[in-house]
Amino acid sequence: MDETVFQKILNFSNFLLSRSILSAAKLREKLTKKFPENPEEITAVCEELNRVGVLNDAKFAENFARNRAGRGARQIIFELRTKGIAESLAREVLREMNFSETEQLRAAAARKLKSLQNFSAEKQREKLTRFLSSRGFSFDEIGKFFREI
Repeated sequence: MDETVFQKILNFSNFLLSRSILSAAKLREKLTKKFPENPEEITAVCEELNRVGVLNDAKFAENFARNRAGRGARQIIFELRTKGIAESLAREVLREMNFSETEQLRAAAARKLKSLQNFSAEKQREKLTRFLSSRGFSFDEIGKFFREI
């Protein structure tokens, strides 16, 4: 393994991570695009960043989920999977955060209902159902919400 290449990849990794939090898979993807001829060094850099705690998929997933307020667990998990996070880790992070899909749904619905005041009750329900569904809330949760109100 070439130490100068390792150092270049490490420096580029630190630059990328200083701009935004990345999952290990996304960082590896970006590094592979920049340094396609050095897969061993990329692996070594990722292992080193994991070892020192700079690259942590659990922290990434938690930060990402916190920034997705107003979304359902299904959508958050889907988006985390596209970022290279395992579904099991995504579910575990949501569980550790005490993520309440019901609370998220109520908050999203309250915000959306403000813009639906000029519609009939039936139209409000249709539009709100579509909106909440597009945000990743299950139809079971949406139905339960409407039964409660």
